[in-house]
Amino acid sequence: MISVYHCFKRFTRPKNIIKFNKLLKLLAEQSGQLLNVTSLAKTVGLAKQTVEEYLFILENTYIIKLVPPFSRSSKVEVNKAPKIFFYDTGLLQMLWLSSFANVNIGNIFETSVFAELVKKYGTENIRFWRNKNQNEIDFILKQRTEIISIEVKESFYNFRYSSMKPFLNNLCRQCVCSHLSIFLIIFL
Repeated sequence: MISVYHCFKRFTRPKNIIKFNKLLKLLAEQSGQLLNVTSLAKTVGLAKQTVEEYLFILENTYIIKLVPPFSRSSKVEVNKAPKIFFYDTGLLQMLWLSSFANVNIGNIFETSVFAELVKKYGTENIRFWRNKNQNEIDFILKQRTEIISIEVKESFYNFRYSSMKPFLNNLCRQCVCSHLSIFLIIFL
């Protein structure tokens, strides 16, 4: 955390290093999950604007990435909460494992897949999908006329086709036949 802080303080001076470290640990715990900035600010004890500034700097220094949701409507993409991922899974594990005894290995695995997708496709092409019923697709890649859906699970027993079906139904209603949805399911 010291090296992250030294890199970070070149851009801003966190007023309270203890709260900054707590923020980093909470972000690590949430890697691969939806980010609620208001809740995070309340938990850490910082103003929402301060947390947003720290997130902006952490993202622009390639420590984290906020992945926007996939939608055919740009209004929906702006209004829905992003998912957070760490670029460096080593840093993620150092922050997370130092604080949490019961680690959800699935989130770390999903973050590792994210890191590999960024290397191959770049951050601007990566999205995720989630509907009101909590059905979710971990990653949506937009490639020209193709849409590639990727579901990451730590075991085959955690996979539920029923959560993918609404996405496919929604996609088929909205698009023409030239769009293809490819489902990839990656197991640990």
